Amino acid sequence: MYDVRCIHTTYALFHPTRFPGLIVRLLILCGLIFLSSLVLWQGTANPPREDNIFWQSDDLSALPEISTSNHFTLEVTATLPDDQLAEWGIWLDNGNQTWTLVAINGGQYVTARICPAFYTGKLHDCDPFTEPNQRILTYWKAFHHIHRGGETNTIRLHRTNAHLALRLNNEWMWDIPFEATAERLQWGLWTGEQYPEWEQATIWN
Repeated sequence: MYDVRCIHTTYALFHPTRFPGLIVRLLILCGLIFLSSLVLWQGTANPPREDNIFWQSDDLSALPEISTSNHFTLEVTATLPDDQLAEWGIWLDNGNQTWTLVAINGGQYVTARICPAFYTGKLHDCDPFTEPNQRILTYWKAFHHIHRGGETNTIRLHRTNAHLALRLNNEWMWDIPFEATAERLQWGLWTGEQYPEWEQATIWN
């Protein structure tokens, strides 16, 4: 037979009226989670880019120069062959006989290097950058947001002040030191021994 006094005491201890502050805090927390989800759903968390599309094309045989008088965003989408060693990337001309080169491979790795202009060798012979936030060298590094070989990937470079914000499939990876020395920036596409299927490129400026 149950002890009625024990049941009554337990009910009294855990009755909601004994914890009004806790309930209020839980309601506030639930509200904040809901509002955060709503903000994300509406796209507020989209990665930064410039407002105006300067150029967009799926024909990447001729690429326009980019004005460096303002900030810019450069985005390229491509699909690698189904091979972990297949590589592709974007180079930017630094104006001093060197390129800033960002590349990914089919094994879900990314790197950022400073290479001699018109470089055609292996990227491991080029020097890495020092990433200012993580304080690491930008050697080949695994990044799970990169899709494997055979799938489509998007590289985005958003230039602000003295760095390029690198995002892969909309996920931030590194800030890369970058100083444009010319008014018009030349850029291009880099590949390893296997060529990707180029999908589209867009410049916001």
